[in-house]
Amino acid sequence: MALTDTDILEQGAKAGLGEFMGFDKAELGQELRRFARAIESAAVAPLLERIAALEAQVEQAAQPVAWRHSKTFCLYETEEEVPLADGDECAEPLYTSPPKAVPLTDEQIDAEISRSERFDGDCDARDFACGVKFAARHHGITPATVEKGGE
Repeated sequence: MALTDTDILEQGAKAGLGEFMGFDKAELGQELRRFARAIESAAVAPLLERIAALEAQVEQAAQPVAWRHSKTFCLYETEEEVPLADGDECAEPLYTSPPKAVPLTDEQIDAEISRSERFDGDCDARDFACGVKFAARHHGITPATVEKGGE
């Protein structure tokens, strides 16, 4: 609970600090406020530094620490170093912790259906998209709530 200026003056006056230290009431209030700010700063500053350090760690963890060739499994320091010969190979990012999973957007699902050679149209594209969203929810990637109007 934060003390008001009046609280500080009253507590200082009751303790007789003003008389002991040679301050009048106004000076005592100023000194007590200055002291309270100094204590608050001393307590808050280390916490702010710790928060900044933790935020930096989170940012660093979000960056890949290495890259792996999708077929040879050889490791490389940068994505540019991974030798890719054809469109069937890729550079896979490696993390110290897995990146946060995010759901695919409707546009991403539609684009994948359109370009996929494996999707032969045996099922309705809308049903397929619903299955993709169901699987994502099942694995905790999206909330399990269904928006009104269906998917």
